[in-house]
Amino acid sequence: MPSAQFVESITRRFAGFLLLLAIAALMAAAPVHAQQGRGTVSGVVQGLDGKPQAKARVFLQSSSGRAPHTRLTDAEGRFTFRNLRPGLYELKAQAGGNWSELQRNIQVRANREATVDLKLLPPAPPKPRTP
Repeated sequence: MPSAQFVESITRRFAGFLLLLAIAALMAAAPVHAQQGRGTVSGVVQGLDGKPQAKARVFLQSSSGRAPHTRLTDAEGRFTFRNLRPGLYELKAQAGGNWSELQRNIQVRANREATVDLKLLPPAPPKPRTP
């Protein structure tokens, strides 16, 4: 029959193993939990020629004007904003002095992706002066 010291030693080791296992499980689940409830906005910026616009600056903010974000498009004109709180957002793009129209009321939903494509516009002609 095993001694009491031997049984106690085995019990402590087993308890330590279970504690380490529980900590590892919690750490593995933490990144998933942190991302739950967030959404994504992505799309493509087209240049004046209708082709994807690389290195365009894309601006995103909540409709209340909070939480501004900026991204540059990749070589294919794509952009992505991840880990956004659900709500309404506004989006616009700029490259080479040209701007897209402001896109309003973009609905970001938890665990969903909203796709919004933007097209750069030529500069508006100057307004005539009135005498």
